[in-house]
Amino acid sequence: MNAGQTSERVYDALKQRLMTGEFRPGARLDPNMLAASMSSSVTPVRDALHRLIGERIIETHTSTGFHLATLYEPDLRDLFTWNARLLLEAMRWWRTPSSATALPPASASRVQATRALFAHFGNLSASREISSAIEATSDRLGAVREIEAKVIDLPSDELVRFAIAFGAGRAAIIREVRAYHRRRLNAVPALVTALHRAA
Repeated sequence: MNAGQTSERVYDALKQRLMTGEFRPGARLDPNMLAASMSSSVTPVRDALHRLIGERIIETHTSTGFHLATLYEPDLRDLFTWNARLLLEAMRWWRTPSSATALPPASASRVQATRALFAHFGNLSASREISSAIEATSDRLGAVREIEAKVIDLPSDELVRFAIAFGAGRAAIIREVRAYHRRRLNAVPALVTALHRAA
């Protein structure tokens, strides 16, 4: 395996661990320990950490090194609000009328299905910038989405409602986007508490 392949493997593996809530918000990330756990040298780990700083998943502090980004109630409210705005903005760029969207396979987790659904908003917009912003926000919300079904009483058919709304038109989709985010905004304190207790 060449250096480029190793760097990508380490980056992908580390990002996945961070997005699935293995570490608490604000946790220190020691490059040497991470390298040992991923059977890697420290250089690709440091490279991955620097890439993740650019994605705002990791923060760095002069005296204490790398940390998973902190996430407090105002931060999470901002992220949910930003995600909703991105989806609604994507709809303004849609070139063709909305049409029914296929649901992800039954084997897909709620997290995977949500990510795919919101990526669909960006793809329909044909705007690479909006698509990239939606994907980046999904990355930053990954750990939250992993725990939200344990913290919030979510409708079991929440994602099915989106598929139905896509067949019903823009007004129905907008209602679902707002309802989806309202449920989460109302639960921000419980979600932040759960995030800090997880891992």
